Amino acid sequence: MKPAALSPEEIEFVRSLILYEDGEVIALNKPPGLSSQGGRIAAHTLDDLLVAFAKPSGVRPRLVHRLDRDTSGVILTARSQPGAAFLGKAMMGRRVRKTYFALVAPGAPDPREGAIEAALRKESQGREAYMKVCPRDHPDALASFTRYRTLAASDTAALVAPGGCINYASTWPRSAARSPAIPATAASWCSPGRRFRG
Repeated sequence: MKPAALSPEEIEFVRSLILYEDGEVIALNKPPGLSSQGGRIAAHTLDDLLVAFAKPSGVRPRLVHRLDRDTSGVILTARSQPGAAFLGKAMMGRRVRKTYFALVAPGAPDPREGAIEAALRKESQGREAYMKVCPRDHPDALASFTRYRTLAASDTAALVAPGGCINYASTWPRSAARSPAIPATAASWCSPGRRFRG
């Protein structure tokens, strides 16, 4: 497959995302709205933009993990296949700690600390899959339970973090299967039928 041709503006954009770079890895600050790979819309993905870091041989960095299109955060890339394999195994073996935060507007959730139970289902558009809040009786519904706590709040926004995060994504009734369902369960704050437990 031929690499994507990038404009000077796209090269400048992806280079502006660099948080850390060395000979082995590049850490990027992925903004919301940019798909990690194979997005829903006909636009370059972060994976496509990595061409900007290609070596003269054409070898370019590889994504080590992904973030949902609407999620912002640090995303790691490896400059070589062995580096990608090493980091991928570290993530699969849970030797890398990931921390999730959410900005909630307007203001803090009520109660400020508790748990959200919501039904989620996997939805796909094009090559992109994501979790979406759905009715509990939907045939593909998965149970999700997320503890949260408000770290800081004003009248207009709040910073919320998982509190002893237990994220379940399993068929009803809930079992102990785990999934990073925080963005989807946080969306349930704005959904009818939400259930909070303080």
